[in-house]
Amino acid sequence: METREQRGLELAATRKLQRKGRWWVVPLRSGTGSYVVATRRPVLAQTMTRGSLFGVRGIAFVLGLCTSLALLGPGLLFSQETVRVVRVIDGDTIEACCLNGRPETIRYIGVNTPETNHPTKGLEAYGKEAKEANSRLVAGKTVRLELDVDPRDRNGRLLAYVYLEDGTFVNAWLVKQGYAQVMTVPPNMKYQELFLRLQREAREAGRGLWR
Repeated sequence: METREQRGLELAATRKLQRKGRWWVVPLRSGTGSYVVATRRPVLAQTMTRGSLFGVRGIAFVLGLCTSLALLGPGLLFSQETVRVVRVIDGDTIEACCLNGRPETIRYIGVNTPETNHPTKGLEAYGKEAKEANSRLVAGKTVRLELDVDPRDRNGRLLAYVYLEDGTFVNAWLVKQGYAQVMTVPPNMKYQELFLRLQREAREAGRGLWR
């Protein structure tokens, strides 16, 4: 039986394989800007044929509306994943289980909370409060992850927008309550305007960090 990797190589050979930054991309249809995105090796883990993306065209589907498919190590990681939070590291970072059979350290996209255990900064003002707020919100719970263009940071952490089962948008909530500030790192900018608006509201109301 043909393996996923063999099928990926076969597909790559039939179309013009391109390198975009650290990504290998394969155009699904010439001239439409539609791509399947893989990581550092030019292998696709899913059989994709013309029109298999349900008729959705344009790079916005893959890059603007979150990466459709990304090869992360041995398995597939979709742009929407559900995981259970097993540890809260600080106000903007958690450990969750499991993706591709292993736990992941997840860094919230677009926001930054004060440090709690930084090797040089140590404990920053309001860092403890931000971590406690994050713990109350997500510890031990099942959350949904939404990815953006770049799924990992330079430290290998998974980058995600995080949602509770009741729909609470964790990244946005932390900014709105004044536990986090906006930190935009291109190309992950999907909710930048929302975060900036919520930060202005928190500052005007004197919440959290803005007291």
